[in-house]
Amino acid sequence: MTSTRIAAAAALSLALACGGSTTPSTDPCQGVSCPAGEVCDLSTGACQTVDAGAGCTSDSQCSPGVCDSATRQCVTSECSPACPAWETCSGRTCALNSGACNSASDCPASAPLCTSNACTAPAVTQPAAPHYRAVMITSQAYQAQFEQIALMHTLTGVPTYVNTVEAICAAAPGGCSTTNACNDAPKAIKDYIIAQHASGVTQVVLGGDGTIVPSRQTEAKYSNPLYPPPFDETFYSDDYYGDLTNWDTNGDCVYGDEANDTPGYVPAIGISRISFSSAAELSAYVAKETAYLTAYDTSRIGTALFMSNVATDITIPVINDTVPIDSALYFEYPGRTLSFIPADFQVTKLYATASYPDAGVLTVPAEISAFEAGANLVVHSGHGDEEDVTVEQDGSNEFSGQDAYVLQNAQYPVMISCACEAATFMDGDGCAGQNFITAPHGGGVGYLGNSTIGLGIAGGMQLLDQFVKYSFSQSNPIIGDAIVAAHVNMPTSDALTFNLPVVGNVSYSVVDPTSWTWTQKAVTYLGDGLLPIYTDVATSAAPAFTASKSALGNFTTITFAASAVASGTLAVAIGNDVYELPLAGLSAAPAITVQGPVTSLTLGYSAAGSLAAYQTVSLP
Repeated sequence: MTSTRIAAAAALSLALACGGSTTPSTDPCQGVSCPAGEVCDLSTGACQTVDAGAGCTSDSQCSPGVCDSATRQCVTSECSPACPAWETCSGRTCALNSGACNSASDCPASAPLCTSNACTAPAVTQPAAPHYRAVMITSQAYQAQFEQIALMHTLTGVPTYVNTVEAICAAAPGGCSTTNACNDAPKAIKDYIIAQHASGVTQVVLGGDGTIVPSRQTEAKYSNPLYPPPFDETFYSDDYYGDLTNWDTNGDCVYGDEANDTPGYVPAIGISRISFSSAAELSAYVAKETAYLTAYDTSRIGTALFMSNVATDITIPVINDTVPIDSALYFEYPGRTLSFIPADFQVTKLYATASYPDAGVLTVPAEISAFEAGANLVVHSGHGDEEDVTVEQDGSNEFSGQDAYVLQNAQYPVMISCACEAATFMDGDGCAGQNFITAPHGGGVGYLGNSTIGLGIAGGMQLLDQFVKYSFSQSNPIIGDAIVAAHVNMPTSDALTFNLPVVGNVSYSVVDPTSWTWTQKAVTYLGDGLLPIYTDVATSAAPAFTASKSALGNFTTITFAASAVASGTLAVAIGNDVYELPLAGLSAAPAITVQGPVTSLTLGYSAAGSLAAYQTVSLP
């Protein structure tokens, strides 16, 4: 008898002895014990090895598979209940498919969100595409400082980038010659500016005095009975960079030669120059312009200071008497400078003579006191020179560049003047206008003057009028735009009528094509032309901003809060990327999400009718 039959008979005897049913079990393997390595075949009740097709009774018999509890067959896996779609049965356990999840804890740092049982990355805020409006050109020695200035302008509404004279010359065909004006650095810089203008740049800031960023030497001639003898001057002109027409039309590499060249002389692009001669002077200026942009005392916006010197003396025929002509005559002339100042402005007048009852007499102590009181706009008609901001034609009443350098005013004005030579940036620290803007504890943020002899009422004042007129036709325009408008709208002819003793009214032609050309070439702005000129007395302080962060895997979400409801643009710099968040008065806290950790950022805020905000925020 086989072992199978013996086992079956033994099972039957046991059942009868216990009074149980004698009906055989439907499971032929019940009570069957097979030797090691064999299992009971469910169809026959015989012991067989598993690989011979017999059923299994335990997972250990099916390694590396499992024993199917229903069919008693070895299978790869069996999970009960069945696994969901995002899981795969492995053995008797449901395991997540690659990239699937039941909760965020199942997800990697690169995709830390569990959304519909899939690991996903959060939506990352896209940086703004750069649309540059301005370029700053300096030397490699000051590039890092100018990168910071450019970032401030970019984050406060004027996207700006930096290039260097060295890089421009390296890219110029044949480089830059120091001896041949046909292919020198000024020509390479102008060619570069022309190319940038074609891509949308409308403002250029030159960073440094004439030894740091070179200028173009040119010549001008002018004569008028009011200004004997005739003038013939060689000087440096930044108008060469702003006027994109050809200043060497005859190709002899002599630029702006009025006998042989036919430039337009009118700038198509704003040119300004932060004139400094050392890193310390640059740092002093940057501190002032940052305060001007973000912390200006808005209660002082509605203030202006007007100063005059004696323009010239006119000898009256018959009585042979010499009469001093106060430059204030032009200010007060109907339709001239003062007429463009809003009626609600508080105007302080310091004039050379006591001809006007609402004006004080200009003295150096009075001038210093007026500056330190904190005027917003300073307008000067009169005289100056390389070393003097204002001075009488006989050398008296001298307010020097060194006087300006030690001013102690907390509000930094923009000063515009028709005076001679106070903007001779080639003189470096010997330039009065440079002393005014680099004064560490006062002075101003901008000086519009002349890099050679200024023609006063023969062109200079007419250009200043157009600067003032444009500035007050806009709400806080950038200075560079006002400079372009002043050049473009300066009249090519003008006449003034003087009421002289005995003689009566005498009309003089004061602007003609030659004085127009001279003035276009001579007028120079020292300072950062990307700053606004404040003309809107309703301008408000900017809100303060705070930032907080939360990390999620490899991502950081930064949420911003303002101290007041803000309508404008919040721009945020993280690394080399800039993000722009339109606020539009929303009460919801704006936020950005970026990849990677963030430990600090720089933010700026710009809005019409508001000062700017600019700050660096640490996020430990």
